[in-house]
Amino acid sequence: MDAERKLLDEVSRFNPSEIICNEAFYMSGIDVDDMKNRLSITVSALDSWYFSDGLANETLLSHFHVQTINALGLEDYESGVIAAGALLKYLYETQMNSLDNILELHPYSIGKYMIIDSSSRRNLELVDTLREKQKRGSLLWVLDKTRTAMGARLLRTYVEQPLIEKAEIIKRQKLIEALNANEITRDEIREYLNPIYDLERLITRITYQSANPRDLIAFRDSLKMLPPIKQQLSDIPCALTDEINEEFDELKDIYELLLSSIEDELLVCDGFQISVAFITMNGITPLLQTLKELEKRNIKGEILTTNYLNFSEPKALKKLNELSNITLKMYDVEVANEGFHTKGYIFRKEEIYHIIIGSSNITSAALTDNREWNTKLVSTVHGETAKEIVTEFNELWNSNYALTFDEFYENYNEHYKIIKHQREVAKQEEITSIEKYKLQPNSMQIGFITNLKKILEEGEDRALLISATGERDIFMTGERNLGFIRVSGAWS
Repeated sequence: MDAERKLLDEVSRFNPSEIICNEAFYMSGIDVDDMKNRLSITVSALDSWYFSDGLANETLLSHFHVQTINALGLEDYESGVIAAGALLKYLYETQMNSLDNILELHPYSIGKYMIIDSSSRRNLELVDTLREKQKRGSLLWVLDKTRTAMGARLLRTYVEQPLIEKAEIIKRQKLIEALNANEITRDEIREYLNPIYDLERLITRITYQSANPRDLIAFRDSLKMLPPIKQQLSDIPCALTDEINEEFDELKDIYELLLSSIEDELLVCDGFQISVAFITMNGITPLLQTLKELEKRNIKGEILTTNYLNFSEPKALKKLNELSNITLKMYDVEVANEGFHTKGYIFRKEEIYHIIIGSSNITSAALTDNREWNTKLVSTVHGETAKEIVTEFNELWNSNYALTFDEFYENYNEHYKIIKHQREVAKQEEITSIEKYKLQPNSMQIGFITNLKKILEEGEDRALLISATGERDIFMTGERNLGFIRVSGAWS
């Protein structure tokens, strides 16, 4: 900075929560009290050794794992290297963290932007009004139609730092022109942006290991929107969108590591009850880590499944039974002589139930790929619907047809093997055409229908055929609605 005024303008524009400095900054005559009082900025003076060339270089090289400062592109920023090194050292000491989220350093130069001093910013009411100091009524308030917190901050930066390079201005205008020309695509992008949370702050919480399950859910839901946004951007013919798409990482690998809705509830519940018709190994595998975590915390769970169609996999049932916090039962539909196709997940947290009811079994296809319809109910323990669902589960769970693992596993496992073998054999055999078994009326029946039509054409209302010639002594009657209907093995 070549002038104190420019420095103060930049500090006012950035409005940081804290400034670290050396003692020379305090002695320079800059109004530090004004920063503290008017801008509410904390100013922390560090010992002079924080700002030594040697320590700054050592800190930066160690953190970014490079051999020289040139590898960071900072060879022309001597003061910047010292400031960055001192700041990084300060963060190491105060945050007690590896700071792995800091991956790059980008030199900042005010030469790329139009310099607007703090007085002009106030008078022009760029981001807040002159009297009320509020956003409403300012230029930013008029322009801000952003859908995310990150977009709002970026737009504020654009307003406070107008570009001055013609090429960059034209590039941005071309993008705006392309978005206006593709109204449908633009609106679809806005819809995809709408549910995205503040990723910058979520990543910070995750990095500092202060994120809770709710933060992880928000992070996962936000990442889910990235692939469709990238796809929509590819439909916008513009040089700037091409640049964005080239660097656009959809983060699919991270998204796949995050939690499903069922896992979300498992992580925060005090106890759970699950009733599903089918359980497979590929269905429980994504949940195993969460279930083991619950086992460590002694969070009890009851899982009720069924022998319906012999579809549940014995190895999956055995794996669930190995968890000490889970009690597993199987409802015997064959003995009960009734169907069983429930899909319900009940989670209790203190006096609140979170209940998911729908079409999803504990199978990989149901939890990840299939088009499944589920609804979620949040209720107190006194809610009528929640009480009915829990009561229904308990009735099934305590039924004589609900067998414990030791009671059902051996017989079910053997029966499962037999059924599985039969299915494999059936797949290998050629399927006979259904036409081979299609029933056709015989010549006597065809003759009856033909004569019946003639009788009706002559004005008669009814006809009767009595046959005892090997046709099972059938009485056949005919009215105006002609056709063949199979009844008890005969045509009538």
